[in-house]
Amino acid sequence: KSILAGRHKARSGEIKGIKQPGLLLQGIGFYDEATPVENLKIHQQITRNHSLDISYLLDLLDFGQEYRQKKVKELSQGYKQRLQIARSFMTEGTLILLDEPFTAVDHTAIKSIKKSIRLMAQDSQKTLIISSHQLREIEDLIESAIFLKDGKVREVPLEAQSVDRFLIQGIQKMEESILQLLDPICEYQWSGRQMNLQLKAERSMWEVMIVLEENHIIWD
Repeated sequence: KSILAGRHKARSGEIKGIKQPGLLLQGIGFYDEATPVENLKIHQQITRNHSLDISYLLDLLDFGQEYRQKKVKELSQGYKQRLQIARSFMTEGTLILLDEPFTAVDHTAIKSIKKSIRLMAQDSQKTLIISSHQLREIEDLIESAIFLKDGKVREVPLEAQSVDRFLIQGIQKMEESILQLLDPICEYQWSGRQMNLQLKAERSMWEVMIVLEENHIIWD
């Protein structure tokens, strides 16, 4: 994501066709003494992009009028994340990068933010790339998924499909409690350090990966 955002250079290859992506990156803050509206106006002046109406953008994010006049330092983490998302969509580019959009946000706020992201993506016709460790929270937002493990990329199908057999290599031995979590999803057989999986009807490899990731199971 840092390469796509233009913050780091690629060691090999090149990226073409991406212009001014919208960014939600950890560590990029706001002017705490200013209001959300004032912050977004400052961002407009810096980027010289006045194509989006700030009030309309905040409406899509369910950003209540009473919160728009508060100082940013007085907002909850949920509303700060909404503001981050609003700022990320204020770009003429067609790509939005959201880095951990639900960090430190409670479950109720996550549901509201997810609804807003869907509305904004549909309204703007922009492509979103979301990086997150909260797999269950993004499952219903994404159309495709890629896992990055030790520099290796593995694309994982989200839906059940006709090719229902998978092989995971280099996997560590799992406790019985974890195997029980896999039982409703797939049938499995061990062969040394390999795990042969056959998905059950209407189940997906994404569900398997959630179990592995949430239980810190190493695989390649």
